[in-house]
Amino acid sequence: MTTTDMSNVVQTLQSSVLSILRSDTASLSITYPEGETGATTLSSMKIVDGIPFEQLKNMAFPIILVHTPEVDIKRLTMTKFSTELTIHIEIMDRRESFVRIFTDAVINALNNNQDTTRGSGYWWYGRRVRSNLNHVQLEGEGKMKPIWHMNLFFTYLWTG
Repeated sequence: MTTTDMSNVVQTLQSSVLSILRSDTASLSITYPEGETGATTLSSMKIVDGIPFEQLKNMAFPIILVHTPEVDIKRLTMTKFSTELTIHIEIMDRRESFVRIFTDAVINALNNNQDTTRGSGYWWYGRRVRSNLNHVQLEGEGKMKPIWHMNLFFTYLWTG
């Protein structure tokens, strides 16, 4: 268990989330366009903590990006604070159906491993999760399939 204080509150949450996703071995069933079925796990995917958007052209999909959490600190009293951290996770793939499967897997992994984040003083605040799905076309790709892009935002309350 990591001791968390204000000097490492952001780093510890991001590290915990990355660890949860990278170690999740729950089997995910997927169906390829040709009708073949297969299985994968979050732990077998590329899960990174950031990448410049222009480098996406050269990367294999799927990609899961775990961004540095945003911090919102509110003073409650002279000595007490409320600290909310919102972590942004992006899931990208050329197939929309795969993005939906990976989104469910990320939500499930974080939900089932709340003891990992609680051990460092973070609570999944009110089970608040926001999401939106869109697609992007990378410049210079012509008529290639778009990249389906899911944004997930998980808000945690740090109680340290």
